[in-house]
Amino acid sequence: MAMWSGTLEVEPDNFILNVEQMVVRPDAISFDCHGRNREDHSPWQFSGVATLEPGGHYRVDRIEQIDEDEYETAVYLFKPKLSAEDCTLEGFWYERREGYEPTVWRISGSLTPF
Repeated sequence: MAMWSGTLEVEPDNFILNVEQMVVRPDAISFDCHGRNREDHSPWQFSGVATLEPGGHYRVDRIEQIDEDEYETAVYLFKPKLSAEDCTLEGFWYERREGYEPTVWRISGSLTPF
């Protein structure tokens, strides 16, 4: 078991995604991440355990209440490529606020050993 950390690229570039710690296991990926929204610089934090789905990707879902708004978030991670030097991964971040169209960001990059 190895732990990884670093910054991932986000497209479109609406927020910064820093992975504080990520642990990759055959059946699950646990991660703690944080960042800032680029528009208003407000901080955010997200932690979870993405479990291996039958389609071969990892997924975590969360519903969160912020003020009077409900947000549904799902993070999909495709099988990471692991080596001794880095962990390369791709996926996407899905977010839907009640009453609005969903937003999807592509995430990708390489993390280094923690």
